[in-house]
Amino acid sequence: MVMILVARRPLKPGAPGSPPPHSPLGAALHVILKMTFYFETPWLDELVLVSIVFILVRIYWYTTARHNHWKKQGIAYIKPLPFFGNLKDVVLLKSSRGDVMKYLYRELDGKPFGGAFFFNNPILVVRDPELVKTILIKNFSHFQNRFHSSDQSQPFSQNLVTLNGPKWKSLRTKLTPTFTSGKLKNMIDAMAECSLEMNTELQATANNNSIIEVKDMAGNFTTQVIGSVIFGLQFNSIKNPDSEFRKIGREMFDPSYKRAVTLMMNTISPKMSKLLGLNSRSKNVESFFYGLVKDTIRHREKNGVTRNDFFQLLIQLKNNETLVEDRSKEDAHLRHQIDVVDNKAEQFEMTESLMTDQCFVFFLAGFETSSTTMSFVLYELAVNPNIQERLGAEIDDVLEKHKGKITYDAIHEMSYLDKVVNETMRKHPPAPNLTRICTEPFTLQGTNLRLQKGDTVIIPSIGFHHDPKYFPNPDQFDPERFSEENKKLRPSYTYLPFGEGPRMCIGMRFGLMQAKVGLVGLLSRYKFSVCEKTVIPLVYEPVSLLLTAKNGFHLTIIVKIYWFTTARHDHWTKRGIAFIKPLPFFGNLKDVVLLRSSRGEVMKDLYNKLEGEPFGGAFFFSNPILIVRDPELIKSILVKDFSHFQNRISTRPGSKPEPLTQHIALLNGPKWRSLRTKLTPTFTSGKLKNMIDSMVECSLEMKTRLQESADNSSIIEVKDMAGNFTTQVIGSVIFGLQFDSIKNPDSEFRRVGRELVDPSTKRAAVMMMSNIFPKLVKMLGFTLQSKETVSFFYRVVKDTVQYREKNGVTRNDFLQLLIQLKNNVKMVDDRSKEDEHLRHQIDLGDNKGEQFGTYELTETLMTDQCFVFFLAGFETSSTAMSFTLYELAVNPDIQERLGAEIDEVLEKHKGKITYDAIHEMSYLDKVVNETLRIHPPSPNLTRTCTDSYNVPGTKYIIQKGDVVMIPSVGLHHDPKYFPNPDKFDPERFSEENKNLRPKYAYLPFGEGPRICIGMRFGLMQAKVGLVGLLSRYKFSVCEKTAIPMVYDPVALFMTAKNGFHLTISNRK
Repeated sequence: MVMILVARRPLKPGAPGSPPPHSPLGAALHVILKMTFYFETPWLDELVLVSIVFILVRIYWYTTARHNHWKKQGIAYIKPLPFFGNLKDVVLLKSSRGDVMKYLYRELDGKPFGGAFFFNNPILVVRDPELVKTILIKNFSHFQNRFHSSDQSQPFSQNLVTLNGPKWKSLRTKLTPTFTSGKLKNMIDAMAECSLEMNTELQATANNNSIIEVKDMAGNFTTQVIGSVIFGLQFNSIKNPDSEFRKIGREMFDPSYKRAVTLMMNTISPKMSKLLGLNSRSKNVESFFYGLVKDTIRHREKNGVTRNDFFQLLIQLKNNETLVEDRSKEDAHLRHQIDVVDNKAEQFEMTESLMTDQCFVFFLAGFETSSTTMSFVLYELAVNPNIQERLGAEIDDVLEKHKGKITYDAIHEMSYLDKVVNETMRKHPPAPNLTRICTEPFTLQGTNLRLQKGDTVIIPSIGFHHDPKYFPNPDQFDPERFSEENKKLRPSYTYLPFGEGPRMCIGMRFGLMQAKVGLVGLLSRYKFSVCEKTVIPLVYEPVSLLLTAKNGFHLTIIVKIYWFTTARHDHWTKRGIAFIKPLPFFGNLKDVVLLRSSRGEVMKDLYNKLEGEPFGGAFFFSNPILIVRDPELIKSILVKDFSHFQNRISTRPGSKPEPLTQHIALLNGPKWRSLRTKLTPTFTSGKLKNMIDSMVECSLEMKTRLQESADNSSIIEVKDMAGNFTTQVIGSVIFGLQFDSIKNPDSEFRRVGRELVDPSTKRAAVMMMSNIFPKLVKMLGFTLQSKETVSFFYRVVKDTVQYREKNGVTRNDFLQLLIQLKNNVKMVDDRSKEDEHLRHQIDLGDNKGEQFGTYELTETLMTDQCFVFFLAGFETSSTAMSFTLYELAVNPDIQERLGAEIDEVLEKHKGKITYDAIHEMSYLDKVVNETLRIHPPSPNLTRTCTDSYNVPGTKYIIQKGDVVMIPSVGLHHDPKYFPNPDKFDPERFSEENKNLRPKYAYLPFGEGPRICIGMRFGLMQAKVGLVGLLSRYKFSVCEKTAIPMVYDPVALFMTAKNGFHLTISNRK
């Protein structure tokens, strides 16, 4: 076997694979190989063979010579292997350091302590909590050092973690005041700022439900925090993950085999490490840190710069300034006595080199351990979504209490967060063991084992953390292990993520705080879930210095609904505007969403809650809405300063419009202005007079259809009857078609009409979401209208237009007017004094309105106009008729008076319903107006600010894009304008009474350029229908009539829940 190992011709010295000549072993082999190379003689070959055999024997002896150490002591131990000791799986990259520590702990089950070997070094493994307490606290003077004396010539070796003895005690004493709770409170704002930036950077990724590598994200965050609070510098590692500091951080923790071996050798055998010339830090890292600290000191001292950071505290120590001692009850971990051995702590100057070493170790430990902890937490929460949900709820509750801000007190109030972090560090402690070096001989109590100076003690904290004796079912992630009750059930010193005693991690609370701030920021906005790249169960990286996941932590990040719906809830607070307190997700729409109240009732509630204010804030989900209550301000928005509020809803630039949405009610800007200008002449009083005969004909047919029900004094559902009437009117005057919906209530057009206003929860949700979350609705593929409805309308218009043009048919209806516009035939503008509502100037903004030369009135655009006039024309008029008949049934004296007026006027007009006859019925006008006051079909007006606007008499500026809502139903029920508002009293609309209140307190159709263009058409068809009915029939309440009125919470327009049921009978 040995012969196989020896080459006939040895390697040339310095060739690849030859030992380095600078080590003693390498030097000996170098001489032998050189002689063999130059003197090709048989005896030299034999010399090489003998030398190699000797060296191998020597290595074997060296790595096993002390393997009988624990046997001699009579101590139970784990059998070692040559060279490896008990570290074979670590060295061969089969297991991580944490896995091996758990193995050592388990192998010594039942023993308070036992022996192990790291290579040839005997290690005492301690398993008993009382003995742990003895070593770390009670007899700390015998176990002060973490490592064997460090080589002071090594870069960064003079830091708080690696120093020993008097130097460590002196430095620890000096640095203790730098991490008190008082100092920590001063750092929280910087941490929260970094958290906010991280959230912003992740938004696009979360919007796409993308997979991210959590550890890298957390490392970017903690690096930026360290830069801010340690160095007072902006590392910009979140926005720029390839920044210099981030690259240095990655280099320091690159999980390479060489680095792992170097660190292991430095810990176990520092002399051999030095002999072999091993250095765990590159020259690049060394020069970077020393240069950074030097430059920062020069800059601050030269320019008199003082910052509230760790680096400034080090400068104070360098200048022999005494740090303010501000420890409180929260700083119990900093109160350990560290001068228990002697009081001759070595005094030494805080040089720039020493400052650099401290900055280095705090950067190293601060960014890596916290980012690792954050990563493990997010991993466990993704694997355990129920725990994530509970934690998210706590975060939401506490942040709401603190007005959405992450503060020191807010973090401390999150008790479940503390449990989650503690449980994470139980399962995955960043450092899986504690190491102590015996500094003077010590006999373990109750035993004969006497430890000698220099002996190494290992406390496998990860073993304690996974011991079912202390943590039942240890592989389960259960934050409740850290409830106060459960903590009392297990011994102290079984949970050691940061150590204990005087050498406990000085930056423990800083590390926890930055991890918690980062987690709170993330979990307040996002949710994390497992994905196809998530490794379950977790596999640790075998070559990493700290415990971490092999190949990273891959999780899916998505936007959290809570954050999405509360992120803007501080909008009105920031602006100093009175507002109605919103709820998470709902905003101020809880009762609408939960189907407890109709849209109209919620609008009244919003109006009433802002009593005494001319305007105030509300929230529709997360969207801030300005509620306007003052009639003068309403006038400014709707009329005087209309150029700032031209649009009804927010425009979604670049988005493809849905079918049947490019109509006058929804279009904005130049397109709306151009279309409104062209359509205005279609609804003049002159055109209306030409339509009235068709309306009367439909009214007569409705009366005939109801005769049998009236003869029997039957109960009818009024809304369906009115809908049949208005559908037939619309068919006649809009399309020039006979829909026959009165005689045949199941006709195609009637069925389509019912579908359009079907009060279903789905339709209500889609309508609401379309206004509030248009992008989400589009992403989910929801549409306002079904494919059947869309194809129906496009087919009807296309067929009708083609028929008329092919056959030269001309009718006196709305579609004919659209055909004229399509063919660029100029329409006669026959507006009169009656058409005051059509006289508003609609070009108050820019005059660059799109003309139909480029924006052609196509069949598609014609269809969209027909659709909206069909929808609004049949539904709002039928609803107005239904509410009117309901109020007349509830108030028979008013019905009787109105009937008398109708009889009188019709007698004058020889029994015919004419345009002039309707205009002569003044009490009918009052009745309809009062009905629209109490029950406006649309309970609010919405405007979107198109140009920033300073509210008159205030400093408040409505910004472009802000949504303004005018709750007309609130104004209509305000006793200041309408005393005893729930009473049905048509006399409110006498000329005398109208003059007593502001004009803009009554808005059933809006006002200004965007007033409903078909207002007078709608009123006319409703009045014609009512006159036809009330001239022959009487309506009265029945057992199915709901008194008081109950509105349907899911209907698009205000209407009665379960319909309008009344008894119809013949008038006597």
